[in-house]
Amino acid sequence: MLAGVGDIRYDWFRRRCFDAAGNLRNPVTGQCSMITALETRYSDSVHDTSIDVYDDCFEKEDATPWRFGTKFNVTMPVELLKELELIQNMDEMSEKEKRELQEKMNKVDAAVSNMKEVEKNYEGEYMYLRFGVKLDRNANATYYANYTGCREEFGISASTPEELLEKLMSK
Repeated sequence: MLAGVGDIRYDWFRRRCFDAAGNLRNPVTGQCSMITALETRYSDSVHDTSIDVYDDCFEKEDATPWRFGTKFNVTMPVELLKELELIQNMDEMSEKEKRELQEKMNKVDAAVSNMKEVEKNYEGEYMYLRFGVKLDRNANATYYANYTGCREEFGISASTPEELLEKLMSK
């Protein structure tokens, strides 16, 4: 019996797009998806963290942290994501390149940690409260929060996590 077209596509997708551990990978390059790796790194048993990318050619709405419905959202430029993908090839990098890449990764880690810390320290009663962090090319962060009834189009924003918490508590 011949397999259906859907079966063939699924089989190709399963064989080419997942590694042995079940991680999504690029079927052309064989590299595992950095987005999947970052989402796994920053999600926990209580809340998922979504990673999204933006570029100047995208619509304004696509550059906001609210594209997905998760509690925690990280948005970064395509260029930063491409740089972070180089972590898989650190053996081929100079010491300076390794140090610069590690500094950016540390900034991303700190931004996500700071965003989650704001959520832990928040003592208000907003319904459907979500948190986001938007990173620039150098992994500098802008923090966001959005909630039911928020009057700002893309939620409130702040340059520091402390400022975001202060804004949330004062509303």
